[in-house]
Amino acid sequence: MANKPYAQIDGSLLISKKFRGLPNNDARFAYVSVHLSPMGNYLGHFRYPLVVWADEVQLDGDSMRGIAELLIEAKLIEYDFDEEIVRVVGWFYKRNQPENGSRMLGLAKDFERLGDDAPELQAHAVAEFAFGCIRASKSWDKDSSEHDKLQRALTSLLPEKHDQLGDELMAALVEEATRNKRGASDEIALMLPAFGDFIVASQQTHNGLGETSSSLPAPTLPTPCRLGVDTLSTASGHPVPTVPGPGRQGRSTLSAHETETTRKLEETKTETAAAPGTETTFASTDDMRLSASAVELQNRAHEVGEPAKPETRPTAATLRSKLAEDARSAEAAMKKKP
Repeated sequence: MANKPYAQIDGSLLISKKFRGLPNNDARFAYVSVHLSPMGNYLGHFRYPLVVWADEVQLDGDSMRGIAELLIEAKLIEYDFDEEIVRVVGWFYKRNQPENGSRMLGLAKDFERLGDDAPELQAHAVAEFAFGCIRASKSWDKDSSEHDKLQRALTSLLPEKHDQLGDELMAALVEEATRNKRGASDEIALMLPAFGDFIVASQQTHNGLGETSSSLPAPTLPTPCRLGVDTLSTASGHPVPTVPGPGRQGRSTLSAHETETTRKLEETKTETAAAPGTETTFASTDDMRLSASAVELQNRAHEVGEPAKPETRPTAATLRSKLAEDARSAEAAMKKKP
């Protein structure tokens, strides 16, 4: 792994709240020196002894340790004082984010050469690299060959580092996932299935009831669909089994709810009259009789070759008027009798 001959620092550093919040210029210069040091590399994770760091920023050893602690508290770096390894926080989210698949493959090889020194810091560096790659890929064309290179880089690196770092890597991936969009976690889980399993297990342990935590949703991975079961498409695009409806194969009887609903519907349809002063949308008994007579006339006309007249179906209001008229005629006839 060659040391870098140049450094890339985002111009927004000078207005960064974390950087401007440092108590003095010694701390600020010490942070910049992490980017500029000849001992650095393109991973933002390298061995940086305090004595060398102090010499580069022209401070004594005791002062240098205090400055390093200030940078850690500001969350600008992570530092392992035992192994004297430093990591720049957010390295792969700014200027040092790889822009293409070839660069990602090269950096993945550099990570593979790190060994297992400072496992917690290295796990954070690998996790940030993985999510940084996913972020960078969002600017590529969908049919770009760079996507294949990205997949090759992470499919090779992540399982190897998982074997090497174990749960340190899983915890670091979960931490980075909370800083990224949901889709990025799904992509990581596809290239490292153990990550999806770890999230589900962690959430169940956290809640104690098997319920998922709201802080980090479980990845939506494709699941096989059972044959012979109807499915519908969900918002995530994955099929969800549904219960077959009436008349479908495998359903011989109606449910109790469906039976009761059907019975009530039939009772409603056979109502012969509405409440006084209320119009009804169903046919009365007289309506049905007249309709039957009209159908019979149509059939007879068809038999003798006469053109069938269109069926004229009186409304309930018309029938009531006709019945009232008949009643008045009958009453008048009775009055005329001696």
